[in-house]
Amino acid sequence: MIQIRHPKLEEIARSYAEVLSKIFISKGKITHKQEDCFRELIACSAENLSLFIEPPQIKGVIDADAYSNYTGSQNRYDLDGKKQRLGYWLVNQLGITVCPYCNHNYIFTRDPENEKGRADLDHYYPKSKISHLALSFYNLIPCCKTCNSNGIKGDQTIDINPYEGGFENSHLFTVVNLVEFFLTQEQETEVKLVKNESYAKEPSLDPTENIRVFRLNELYSQHGTLVRDLMTKAEAYHEGYYESLRDSFKELGIGSNKDLDRLVFGNYVAPEDFGKQPLSKFTRDILLQLGVDLS
Repeated sequence: MIQIRHPKLEEIARSYAEVLSKIFISKGKITHKQEDCFRELIACSAENLSLFIEPPQIKGVIDADAYSNYTGSQNRYDLDGKKQRLGYWLVNQLGITVCPYCNHNYIFTRDPENEKGRADLDHYYPKSKISHLALSFYNLIPCCKTCNSNGIKGDQTIDINPYEGGFENSHLFTVVNLVEFFLTQEQETEVKLVKNESYAKEPSLDPTENIRVFRLNELYSQHGTLVRDLMTKAEAYHEGYYESLRDSFKELGIGSNKDLDRLVFGNYVAPEDFGKQPLSKFTRDILLQLGVDLS
């Protein structure tokens, strides 16, 4: 899972809380005296969400239908100078283009002008179980429809909120049967996310439930073709062809290692860029297993 990073997350959360508080006041759902408490509930940080599992002072203001009535509804509100649906406005403000849960699927809004085809907004704490968090900003995770489906996450709980952290470095995709796969064309890949024992920068969050719920090992084990492509590129790297490509690209004015890696390996391989393109973490991890120096 990839951590959601945005330089203005807190600002977006406060703006979202302000919009909702105005809507709830106008509809008589809350009073002006309750506004501060309401905003605190809506914009509370990812780290503090657990503190709101017990119903707050404004118990009953947000019910199980709140998400579909507001953020998920067809209703349009005055947002940034024009009428917009709240869910689309929120997704577009965040600008997340790849599912943080799986790093496997794009989540572009397909028709932003007509507000059609946006990312799903999954509830980290299921709204069916903790309904008063149904509209809380850090409880709404932009993700792909597959990850949010009943057959995958649905109302299940996971251990890591992508607003709080990820496992870009603490756990690595590894082809368990790499030698057999290399020697046997018919062999299927067996991929597992394993703890990176050399990573001790900070205490890592336990991703066990995230890996299980989103079937990440099973999903990435189906990418044998990509693994073979990476093997070919790694072999070219070890044979020195990478350096000749580096020289060629430099003549075109492309000189940074990050840009060269992306062009040579067909994907972003720096952890801070994993949210820009699907399969980026998988690409980086397998290249590392194949002995490619990405430092």
